Amino acid sequence: MNLPTASTPPRVAVVQDGARLHYALPVALQRAGMLHRVYTDWFIRPGFPRGFALWLLSVANSTAARRFAGRFHPEIPPRRLSTYPLVDLKTRWQRRKFANDEIFFDHHSKEVARWLLDHGLTSGQANTLMGWVRNLDPDLCHTCRAKGMLVVPDQMIAPRVVEEAEEQKQEARWPGWQDPSSSDGGACTIARERATWDAAHHLTCASDYVRDGLLGQGIPPKKVSVIPYPIDSSHYRPPARTERSGPLLVGFVGAVNLRKGAPYFLNLARRFHNHQVRFVMVGPVHLRRKIVADEGAEVEFVGRVARSEVAAWMERFDLYFFPSTCEGSATSTMEALAMGLPVVTSPNAGSVVRDGVEGFIRPYDDLDGQAEVIENLLRDQALRVELSQRARARAETFDLKYYSDSLATLLRGIFLHSATLTS
Repeated sequence: MNLPTASTPPRVAVVQDGARLHYALPVALQRAGMLHRVYTDWFIRPGFPRGFALWLLSVANSTAARRFAGRFHPEIPPRRLSTYPLVDLKTRWQRRKFANDEIFFDHHSKEVARWLLDHGLTSGQANTLMGWVRNLDPDLCHTCRAKGMLVVPDQMIAPRVVEEAEEQKQEARWPGWQDPSSSDGGACTIARERATWDAAHHLTCASDYVRDGLLGQGIPPKKVSVIPYPIDSSHYRPPARTERSGPLLVGFVGAVNLRKGAPYFLNLARRFHNHQVRFVMVGPVHLRRKIVADEGAEVEFVGRVARSEVAAWMERFDLYFFPSTCEGSATSTMEALAMGLPVVTSPNAGSVVRDGVEGFIRPYDDLDGQAEVIENLLRDQALRVELSQRARARAETFDLKYYSDSLATLLRGIFLHSATLTS
């Protein structure tokens, strides 16, 4: 096997389903001069009759229209783009044949891999493959490695073994709160992850929480790099909150379910009078209706909102509370920082929040610790203002330039030491 060397510039092929991170990975590589090609399912190319396409989609399905509208980024040159919409349509048409989502996604990734190999992924000038562990087909990773390409996928969430253990723990603690998860596909995802790790020369992830999960599965520390995901803070405008009156508004954005820590949010809300503190959850509710009625009397459930409305909701919040039980690195905590919100979250959220600096880190089930933090912030407006300023500054640190520079430094370092890599 002939791996790229220090004298060879990285030329990266990115395989991306959807607009994950709003194309931050390929855009960062493009800025670094390392992007060879992006392979993705759907993308609106310049010159395409975008308005007409969105109108057609909106007639059929407004949700699909909103998603399609996001399949575009001006910094991805058309010459660097290959799309496979027909493969995506074909496999999704077959969805009903599969017992659950995890088995379906395994099939989907194999079909995509077949298309990629047929369309020259390994026969062109690309010398590096990047993408996401649960999206990339492991056999594709092994094939690229055998062809001499560097394989550097990203682990978007804690390993499936860790995720499944948390699922079982929360379902045991909160029986009947939501429909039990199906474990039928768990073994499939676990096997796919392990096969992808074996094929990878190096792994990236966005948080120490995910890194610790990978190390717990036997991945050598030198094989993992933590690179937090970026955010464009210019899209978020923190409001002036010092002149507000009335109850403190504690917010949450995300799926209202066990994995995101919904029971802990609801139980914490019970500890405060709503004339002092109000609790709001924005996002699709996956809890059973009876639970919402019986346990959520002190919480306002907004339900699903459009992606474009999230910033407006965060503008109304005074604090952000996110007691997640298992993440990679929750985007909503980064958005909260960009909106200048003090954040109270868990280690499992994988956030860039530093305890006592931009917010507070407490275990997701430490209700006493969480309540104490919110009580202190309720009484101390000066502390809220200070944390708010630090939160915004922290978000501005993790911009696309930081992400581009971090990826470029990592890849150049791997190329520099490629002689030490083993096949």
